[in-house]
Amino acid sequence: MRFLLAIFLLFGFVIAEDEFSKNLESIYNLKEKLHKINDELKENITIKNYKNYQEYLKLKNELKDANDSLIKAKKTQREQLESKIKILEDKLNVLKDYETYSIVKYLNLPSEPSEYKKISNIYLVLEGLSERKQLLNENKEYESKLKDFTSLVSKVEQKTKLLQSLYELEPSENLNQELVYSIKELSDYKSTLENITNAYEIFKVKVANSIKLINADIKKQYDSAIKFIAIIICIFIARYLVGLILRKYVDDKDKVYTSFKILNIFTFIIVTMFSLFYFVENISYLVSVLGFASAGLAIAMKDMFMSLLGWVTLQFGGGFHVGDRIKATKNGVTYVGDIIDISLLKMTIYEDVTYTTFLTNRRAGRIIYIPNNYIFTELISNYNYSYMKTVWDGIDIVLDFSSNIEKAKQIILESAQTHTQAFSDSAKKAIQKMRNHYQMKNSGTDPKMFVMLEQYGVKISIWYMANSREALKMRSIVSEEIIKRLKECDDIKLAFPSQTLYLDKRTNQPF
Repeated sequence: MRFLLAIFLLFGFVIAEDEFSKNLESIYNLKEKLHKINDELKENITIKNYKNYQEYLKLKNELKDANDSLIKAKKTQREQLESKIKILEDKLNVLKDYETYSIVKYLNLPSEPSEYKKISNIYLVLEGLSERKQLLNENKEYESKLKDFTSLVSKVEQKTKLLQSLYELEPSENLNQELVYSIKELSDYKSTLENITNAYEIFKVKVANSIKLINADIKKQYDSAIKFIAIIICIFIARYLVGLILRKYVDDKDKVYTSFKILNIFTFIIVTMFSLFYFVENISYLVSVLGFASAGLAIAMKDMFMSLLGWVTLQFGGGFHVGDRIKATKNGVTYVGDIIDISLLKMTIYEDVTYTTFLTNRRAGRIIYIPNNYIFTELISNYNYSYMKTVWDGIDIVLDFSSNIEKAKQIILESAQTHTQAFSDSAKKAIQKMRNHYQMKNSGTDPKMFVMLEQYGVKISIWYMANSREALKMRSIVSEEIIKRLKECDDIKLAFPSQTLYLDKRTNQPF
């Protein structure tokens, strides 16, 4: 009997020892898992904020108890309690931001999606696309934060279960306090998770509705834009057809060019105004905006607006036309050429070989741009305005004092008349036509001759009419003719700077 009892006790001891070993192993495993979860949660900002809030509540309760104790305390205990109250107030002051703490607040979740703005015209489509992207990002951000918080709650729940299991195996006061804290924390988190999950469902529906409205507005504007493009294409087709008609039925190239410029400007105005007003519902708002914008631009871009005004003046004032030969001066440099284009902001001239380029610039063939506002501030000469296609040009010949002046005058006059008579007649007809518009004196268009005394001889100046575009060529032809005929005369000599010494005083002097 005693032997059996001994065997039974030994067997029970072995079982108990084995059970104890298993408990130790379970406790170790639980603590390892708990330590791992604590490491994962240690740097979590939500955990830190919640812990600070609990610390704030704890300090607040301690302060309340201390104040209550101070009322009932004896004189000897008051100093110690007052010191404790001061320390508690300082700690609370550090954590004062947690006075209005809520888990949702520190999760920084968007309460409402961005406000939907109606896309009323094509110009707001990009803004609508940006708004749609922002809404999707807000929804994604909300979903991401909700997912992170759900994962946090799951970890806190695991931690709570581990603490419960550990407390059952190894109960202690500290473990009990930690378990109570974890249970309360888990309860608060689960309540918050339920609230924000419901809020997210509402938020997601609002985002979906807003995106649906934005997509509908964008589709409407795209449809409207397709109609707009179709109308614009029709306008340009009409412009092209009108251009074909002009080329077919108008022979004058100048008229064709002018007609095309007017047609292009008219098309530009129609397209611009149609673009501005087609998509805009509130016309008065647009007019107000354009008014303020125009006032600001008029100040900031004064030269450009003056050029636009100059273009209007050029179109309706009739001062210059495409094809006219003009002369303009800038910074002491003179440019002479033909106008090849007049745009909204500038005149474009092609610099030709003229007496000016021959004498001073020694350059030609350049494209010169003249701002239209120059017609208000600078002097610009027009060589062939209206009917007048000729200009006066002159050649000076200096003869020796002993030359036969009368004979030379006749030769020079005949040389000029031979080559320029046609231009004189043309100028006379042009002046007759211009008298219908201008008060013009009849100064004659035939060659004019002037004789002047100079230091080294007698200067004969012959002036004649020449084509405004071929004045240099005509000067060369007339000069060549005069030289050729004067060389044939022995009694006519060209003068040049020289000195003459007369040793016999009785010899007759010139004149």
